[in-house]
Amino acid sequence: MKKKNYTLLILSLFCLFANAQDLPIELQTPEIVSVNRLPMRASAYAFESRTLAEKRKKENSAYFISLNGQWKFNWVKDPRQRPTDFFLAKFDDSKWDNFRVPANWETNGCGTPIYVNQPYEFAGRQLTGARMNPPFDIPVDNNPVGSYRKKITIPENWNGRQIFINLGAVKSAFFIWVNGKKVGYSEDSKLAAEFDITKYVKTGENLIALQVYRWSDGSYLECQDMWRISGIERDVYLFSTPKLNIVDFKTIATLDQTYTKGLLSASVKVNNYKIDQRTNHSKADSFYVSLDLVDAKNNSIYKADSKLATVLGNFKQTISFSTQIDQIKNWSAEVPYLYTLYITLKDKNEKVIEVIPQRIGFRSIEIKGSDFLVNGKRVFLKGVNRHEHNATQGHTLTHADMEKDMEMMKKLNVNAVRHSHYPPDPYWMQLCDEYGLYVIDEANIESHGRYYSLETSFANDKEWRVPHLERVQRMYERDKNHPSIVTWSLGNEAGNGVNFYEAYEWLKKVDIRPVQYERAENDYNTDIIVPQYPSPNYLPKYSTSKNTRPFIMSEYAHIMGNSLGNFKEYWDAIENNPKLQGGFVWEWIDQAIDTVKNGKRIMAYGGDFPLSGPVDENFSDNNFCVKGVVTAYRGMTPMAVELKKVHQFIKTTFNGTNQINVNNSYFFKDISNVQLNWELVENGKVIQTGLITNLNVAPRATQTFT
Repeated sequence: MKKKNYTLLILSLFCLFANAQDLPIELQTPEIVSVNRLPMRASAYAFESRTLAEKRKKENSAYFISLNGQWKFNWVKDPRQRPTDFFLAKFDDSKWDNFRVPANWETNGCGTPIYVNQPYEFAGRQLTGARMNPPFDIPVDNNPVGSYRKKITIPENWNGRQIFINLGAVKSAFFIWVNGKKVGYSEDSKLAAEFDITKYVKTGENLIALQVYRWSDGSYLECQDMWRISGIERDVYLFSTPKLNIVDFKTIATLDQTYTKGLLSASVKVNNYKIDQRTNHSKADSFYVSLDLVDAKNNSIYKADSKLATVLGNFKQTISFSTQIDQIKNWSAEVPYLYTLYITLKDKNEKVIEVIPQRIGFRSIEIKGSDFLVNGKRVFLKGVNRHEHNATQGHTLTHADMEKDMEMMKKLNVNAVRHSHYPPDPYWMQLCDEYGLYVIDEANIESHGRYYSLETSFANDKEWRVPHLERVQRMYERDKNHPSIVTWSLGNEAGNGVNFYEAYEWLKKVDIRPVQYERAENDYNTDIIVPQYPSPNYLPKYSTSKNTRPFIMSEYAHIMGNSLGNFKEYWDAIENNPKLQGGFVWEWIDQAIDTVKNGKRIMAYGGDFPLSGPVDENFSDNNFCVKGVVTAYRGMTPMAVELKKVHQFIKTTFNGTNQINVNNSYFFKDISNVQLNWELVENGKVIQTGLITNLNVAPRATQTFT
């Protein structure tokens, strides 16, 4: 009997060792989240001139090359069958497919889309919580790998400059080679990975090769309620910079205590990529940094120039500015007034090296007592939770998709959005700044399938400290300059523990905005109580409780089927009780996929896949993904009509004496741009109509019209 037990133990250890050997070590080591990946920086682009910077289109720069489009592509289900020498120039890829970038594999014929809510898509609902053995639960014979090759041309005018590649979002992990040499590795599928490839490329033709794995240890932190699909999901491009370069910057644009004067600070980090030759000591280069803040009419309202500064070769220098600006125009979701800050780097002869345009919005975000305040006002957040979804392509969105999201949110009286549950495409952030939404920016962390016990949760496991912190820090560093962000979120449904305590404390040190986290519940590491799915009856109870923190529901009013029947009751409670300030409806869009099954075009949900053969219920949550305010094509639903009505900012009541009371519930703008059309109907027939055009009702005021 003992001999058999020893044999079983040896076999088990052998299988575990074999599994570990079949995948690169980086995919099974939580502490390794990247190799040679550059630190995250603000999502901005440095142009070679002020003229180009004013247009803010990086595609117009001579030092930008898009790598979107067709790549040579090979896909295998079993990672042991992946090509191992495909990154070499001599490799013959003539029989490989041509595959579009960006694009998800599973919506383009490579693999099966999987929809589950809480479980892991590689383990299923039968292997969750303490039964798991992370990071070794990924099947050895089922972890699809996509291998990409693309020949690119480096122009001659890039010679002598620093050259980088930006991969906008790759799920779940990938390696990169340039001209046959390994450059690096990256996890975190919803933020860009940048690599300095200067020493790997040459003028003329070059070869870029990528190998992407559907699952890695990073997948354990990406257990969100969405389609679990993979591939390159956002833009890929090359860019080059001078040897002296603004590598990052931070702006803080807030208000004084009167909320009328702007307080602006900026810190600009300059990198020097020069390596001095034939010397033991680096020589410093000299430079200037200048700021020019212009208003919406392109009038300059603030200028500043640094003194002549120096930076050693292969090192960095930071230049700081601060000022107060009188009579500023404030930013809010209602009136999203934006300035543009031009940050210019000049050489010692004051010749322009590069110019960065950054949109600036002056606003104040603070918590006083039990109130969450924007520009001193106790605003209500009429929000939705937004996943990135395209009806045919999955997680790869076009600019038109994002613009339609913004259009529909504005039409439906939505003034806030929670990025559930990852940082969005940078273009969406630009739209939020420009059109005005209060943003909860959330780190790409959810480990729902592991559940929340302190004994097993990744949140409380120090082996998983690095990936938790990196995902929070990288989110912040990319998005730190956006005025629309009013709160940082540490993640979603990932338990609580030491890793989130440290992430919270890091954010509180580097930024002045509140930090929230739903699974903190009443713990110290959330500035706002952000529960999920309390009943309308609970809300007044919280407002009379001893808890002093603001109460904003991170998820509520679950839209599925014939829902939102009690939505008005939520808002009756919110608008008439202290501490309550709104919430974020789950969810914005139906996550349905437009496809053909059994000869019929359908809007498919999780239980529709695979398109032929039986559904494995262990890996499907069926139709639970179809629960949006709008359809997968961003069309109206009955729930959208109800949400628009309850969220309305202009409310009218008839007082019975041929008078109408008009209430303006906006906080920052009057309604002089609105007119009131009325009609009197008798037995279904219109017998009288009228028009009131002078609706100059002040914010939070009511007027009576006859």
